[in-house]
Amino acid sequence: MDWTKRTSDPLNQKVQRELKGHIKARSEAYRGSLLDYILDRARGASVLHVGFAEHSIAYIDSPNWKHRIIDEVASNLVGVDINEECVKEAINRGYQAHVADVNQEYRLSAEFDIVIAADVIEHLDSPAALLTYCRRAAKPEGGILITTPNPYYFLHIISAVFSYPQIPNMEHVTWISEANMLELCRRQGVELSRIVYVFGGGRKRWQKFVKRMFFWISPGLFCGTIAYLVKK
Repeated sequence: MDWTKRTSDPLNQKVQRELKGHIKARSEAYRGSLLDYILDRARGASVLHVGFAEHSIAYIDSPNWKHRIIDEVASNLVGVDINEECVKEAINRGYQAHVADVNQEYRLSAEFDIVIAADVIEHLDSPAALLTYCRRAAKPEGGILITTPNPYYFLHIISAVFSYPQIPNMEHVTWISEANMLELCRRQGVELSRIVYVFGGGRKRWQKFVKRMFFWISPGLFCGTIAYLVKK
């Protein structure tokens, strides 16, 4: 939704209500883990994994290292990261990897079915630069998956109140809400197609019921991570 076609005033309450409806209409719950959701999107696809190193070289040996697990389901996987040491180690282990800074021009010749940037955007000086980079890397009919911590998750709010000043991660420079992402997409000429609240698994029937109730009451309040699906 391009709100600028309805008003020049970003505080217009009528258009803000329309924007809220637009966001709610594109929202859904996912009751598996974040990794499960990422794998669902990557399965059988050509994937560019942005920020695959996950902070440091130590994560490469973790059984939960996302890049290794994505590689098991993707038809083709390429990783890009600004961490030269991690890229070099990944290449030594047989992965396709390149040193890249998303603030600069996209330099790979290939385009991908899906571009995944999991928990990257909150680390960047320019969130818009990430969207631009991913848009250039995705095929015309491809997609972009961006995940980020939910600023309105009740545990984040509690932490901000009772553990002030809150420091969730020393590299984080921003929080991204649903409305923030919608505006970033508008400015970069891409479409925010789905907003996915990742609630995590629930094996027992009562756990699944509680999670459904939470989503009905307020999806943003009880979900630690939001996944945004973006189309070119």
